[in-house]
Amino acid sequence: MRRASIALAILIWGAVACTGAFAQPFLNRVENFVRDQIDNVRSIAQPVEPGYLGLTVDDRLSTPNVVRIKGIVPGGPAAQAGLQAGDILLSIDGILIASTGDVDAALDGEPVGAQLSVGVRRGSVDQEFEVMLGRRPAATDANDIEKLLGVRATNVTDDSRRTNNLPDQNGALIMEVIAGSPAARAGIPNGAVIVAFNGRSVNNPQDLAAAVRASAGREAEVMFISGAQATRAMVAVAALMQPAPVVEIPVQPAQAIVKPRPSDYVEPVPATHGNSRTRALEARIRELEARLARLENQRAAGGK
Repeated sequence: MRRASIALAILIWGAVACTGAFAQPFLNRVENFVRDQIDNVRSIAQPVEPGYLGLTVDDRLSTPNVVRIKGIVPGGPAAQAGLQAGDILLSIDGILIASTGDVDAALDGEPVGAQLSVGVRRGSVDQEFEVMLGRRPAATDANDIEKLLGVRATNVTDDSRRTNNLPDQNGALIMEVIAGSPAARAGIPNGAVIVAFNGRSVNNPQDLAAAVRASAGREAEVMFISGAQATRAMVAVAALMQPAPVVEIPVQPAQAIVKPRPSDYVEPVPATHGNSRTRALEARIRELEARLARLENQRAAGGK
């Protein structure tokens, strides 16, 4: 920015110093220079939308330095490129992958529309796929599944249907179970397909989200299929977090504090008996009469 300011000052000085036919070219150069600087500032100010690959990975395997694709988002960039759950990630755009942190580092700063070469091992064959990063889908009710049940779910794929011996692709495929969540305590494993929840049929993650939300804060029966085996279990669905009620405290209007004037002060009557009490009362009456007379005189004087 400092160099740009110096260059602009030189151009303006040249335009002012020149006259006649030489002034207009300098002015044109000044205008073009300013436009270029504005375009540069705009391009820097615009944030880059990070790209979305559309898969989940896991490096908690018996073999060290191995990252396996756990799940593929149907219709996402990874799915469209041909990547599959179970593939072992070898590299992303030339960066070797040995942990989930390597995956994050390889994708860091890559914008929507970036073309990346992803190397995987499928079975015993190494393959390479070209993936164009897309936009991250907007948040949906699937967030309820994660918050209340503790799982991340997606649509049933052909592979998961065959693995679980399902007749069709109805259900919600569990891509990840969060440790310590209600789903983990109920014994729901990764790769299972939830087909019913609390008496409701589950055909997709949206059905599961609706059923989970309806059961928030209560126990519910979940039916899932894992490895062609159907299992029923009870799960304690977490409660919805309600915002704390706002308690409005009425504000009392401020009241003026009236301090007594010295002339308004009346000596308290002592708690005595007999003549002393009578004399005190008489003295008080006389004081009140004198004060009343003063008030009447003030009123008469100011009433004209």
